Amino acid sequence: MNLSNEGYSIPERFLAAGLGEHLEQEKIPFLLQGETPDDRRVHSSELNKLLESYFGEDIVLIPLGEQEWVFFGSVQTVTAEADDDTTEARKELLNAFCLGLYELIASEWAGGFHLSAALPCVPYQQLISVTSTLRESVKLGRSFHVTEHIHLPWNLHLERLVASISEPERLRFIEEIGKNTSLFNDSETMGTLETFFSLDCNVSETAKRMFIHRNTLVYRLDKIKHEIGYDVRSFENAVLVRLLLLMYKVTKKP
Repeated sequence: MNLSNEGYSIPERFLAAGLGEHLEQEKIPFLLQGETPDDRRVHSSELNKLLESYFGEDIVLIPLGEQEWVFFGSVQTVTAEADDDTTEARKELLNAFCLGLYELIASEWAGGFHLSAALPCVPYQQLISVTSTLRESVKLGRSFHVTEHIHLPWNLHLERLVASISEPERLRFIEEIGKNTSLFNDSETMGTLETFFSLDCNVSETAKRMFIHRNTLVYRLDKIKHEIGYDVRSFENAVLVRLLLLMYKVTKKP
């Protein structure tokens, strides 16, 4: 089967032996990027065996570079246990699946790894576009969330928006809105804000996640309000600070 004659500009390296009919079946795509030391580089054959042990099925693994691969798992294997046949239920299961997969890979090889995944697609029709989306998600995740290793497209909408804004415009926003952005250099403040935002600005849940007393968290939020002039417990202020924080991360400070 010569896919290049069907109107799809799929590079020859994607048409490695063994793909065959897998390209025509709906699959869940994954992208893995490694940062393994040269003497501990992961070979595709080793990775393929590990993936097949985790998925419990044959895996289509396509090397994109020395430490980059795209691979596909069956929809049934990854999301069959969803309570509801909805997009949100699939996203939730896929997030949990990626977490387990990342922990397995990280336990086997030294160095850092970054993982992304997307909702089901037909590789034959969408291989190029979905690979581009997954690469963009990893790039955004690494830029905005340097301590995280799983980067899913639907969790990066604001990050994608901020990345599309020119640096001069981001600088202007920081200058107009930010009153004391030096506070963002403090790891405790950054950790508090990111956890708070990730938990929908819920004070009690944030305190539990951070293993601190609720009053300690309230004190930190009051301190942030005093330093930058915005109370992130207010929706409008939380939106401004969230955007300010994202822009601060990827903008070169004058």
